[in-house]
Amino acid sequence: MRIFLKNMFGICTSWVPVAVMARLTGQKIILPFYHAVSDEILPHLRYSYRIRTIRQFIHDLEFFLRFYLPVNFSDLMDIINGTMQVKKPVMALSFDDGLREVHDIIAPLLIKKGIPATIFVNPAFVDNRSIFYKYKANLIVDRLDRARHPDSIYEVINSRLGTEIKKRSRMIKMILNTGYEKKDILDSIAELVDLDFSAFLKVRKPYMTVEQIRQLQMQGFQIGSHSIDHPMYSGLSLDEQIKQTKESLEWIRKAFNLNYSFFAFPFTDENVRKDFFDAVFNPDKPVANLVCGTAGLKKTASPFHIQRVPLEDSRLRARLFISGEYLYYMLKGIAGRNVRKF
Repeated sequence: MRIFLKNMFGICTSWVPVAVMARLTGQKIILPFYHAVSDEILPHLRYSYRIRTIRQFIHDLEFFLRFYLPVNFSDLMDIINGTMQVKKPVMALSFDDGLREVHDIIAPLLIKKGIPATIFVNPAFVDNRSIFYKYKANLIVDRLDRARHPDSIYEVINSRLGTEIKKRSRMIKMILNTGYEKKDILDSIAELVDLDFSAFLKVRKPYMTVEQIRQLQMQGFQIGSHSIDHPMYSGLSLDEQIKQTKESLEWIRKAFNLNYSFFAFPFTDENVRKDFFDAVFNPDKPVANLVCGTAGLKKTASPFHIQRVPLEDSRLRARLFISGEYLYYMLKGIAGRNVRKF
């Protein structure tokens, strides 16, 4: 419903200048993010994100350049601190999961247009050592869609999932919704449909290598943490949340010799308690300089806990979706619901 409303609001406000929407909301910082860009169908992303084609992505970039000043996350911190003054609304672009398309397709386009960006990676996946469990689910469903399998296979899948689902579409949804705590089930289902994740990693190489990330770093891109292996934080204990955050940031700082610590929640920061943020922003020993959620335009308790806008939630062009984001923020504000509460 939330995405539907934003889409509708974007279409309805298409005639209103973006500068006016930014001024009315008072939100002069916007943080769009993506995962990948490709003209090909990416089977591991196929059911999770609405991936932009190269042409669509270029159109988005042209919109951002027309109405916003592109900055990196270090600039963003200076703006928040008041040590950098800007007259124009700013845009800080980022990309999640450290996918190969960032190196092969996205970075050259950004360099050509002079747009900085931050790349959030998961140490567990760098160098194609392993694969995100949601991407495993996507590959399984892609295999089920592309090949016929006997009813007996679906009966065994039911037993692995602990369900008695007869409707195939519901079973597909159950596979895609498999959670972090049950991710090992996906490995057993993959065997049933003759799917080898190790071979996929070796042949397809969906993630960037350390060397490729260093190349991007040398070209001016910033690197941040996206947790160790992409769990849903609301399903973890506080200790595990802090461990995922701290250890991933330490790995990234060491691997890429960083003097900053940027962290982006995997999935969402929804239902993450205040205790976590107190620990991360501990003035005596801070874990991160900047922490990002994915709730779109929304106020937060800390200026260094910011929310990004997931452009792949919609098939609309960035111009329309961002307009819808502004109007959604204003209407939520009337109800007092545009603040991220703990």
